[in-house]
Amino acid sequence: MQLNRKWGPAIALSAVVGGTMFLAACQKENNEAVAPASDAIGLAKSGGGTYVYALTRTGGGSALTLVNTILYRYATPARPIIGPGGLAVDHFTGIAWDVSSGCTWLVTDNNTSNSAFRSLLWRIPGPLPTPGSGGGVITANIVAPLVETGSGATVTDAWDIERDPTSGTIYLLRNTKVGASPRMATLSVTGVTAGEVTNLPGTPPNVQAFTFDCASKLMALKSIAAPPQLLELSTVTGASVGSSTTWSTSAFTAADAGIEAVCTPSPRMMGVNAFVPTPSYGQNVPVLWSTHGSLLNTLDMTSM
Repeated sequence: MQLNRKWGPAIALSAVVGGTMFLAACQKENNEAVAPASDAIGLAKSGGGTYVYALTRTGGGSALTLVNTILYRYATPARPIIGPGGLAVDHFTGIAWDVSSGCTWLVTDNNTSNSAFRSLLWRIPGPLPTPGSGGGVITANIVAPLVETGSGATVTDAWDIERDPTSGTIYLLRNTKVGASPRMATLSVTGVTAGEVTNLPGTPPNVQAFTFDCASKLMALKSIAAPPQLLELSTVTGASVGSSTTWSTSAFTAADAGIEAVCTPSPRMMGVNAFVPTPSYGQNVPVLWSTHGSLLNTLDMTSM
């Protein structure tokens, strides 16, 4: 069954303390099981989620779009994501739905056009939009600056975030398009430590995206390699462990990339590259992996 979310007023109480905005707990929604709607996407479970979302960069802002995981294309019109004052955020670099808190976390690096929106942890309260929930904009609230634990140094290279479905830990990939010093870290999202980034001790390869697969393994995409590689990373050290899988397609040629596990009806991995202009491309990959070039301008993906 699919869930039809009933939406009420979504108001996040907040207070500004020392320049940091702390938000109230994410709003929980009421769920009613109904027959699948005609515009519903395929049931694609990943980390306990039913719906897969693409975080896209559109013009001078960001947007969220449901993904049809059967046809591998956008399933609904894009919904702009705005920040404080209704201003566009150009652009978020990573997104992760958090089933334990009922909200979505986002990050920005230091390349955001509005200097007030750089290097921050953000939150979208309540559930993400599902088929039939209406249109309109989505508001993201600032939670805290991204800073290194201990030193307090600003984290300017937040690249991708994901939630470990087993432990509930939020992981952060730090990197740049140059790829000079990639690092894996954990990210605190609650309480007085919200925004604190704790680097893991190992050194990962120059990866551009990561997710947790259907076996809850941390899998990273090395998209600027030739050919691209899917590698397993340690959740303890952040370094490469186990074997890698060649993702044999010429489409992954840029640093902006995203991957998301889709676990039903069969385990597979969706991969997107943000600014590759090809509308589609051939596939020559192992049975569990697929690549989909029709999802253009996607920076990251998450599922709920």
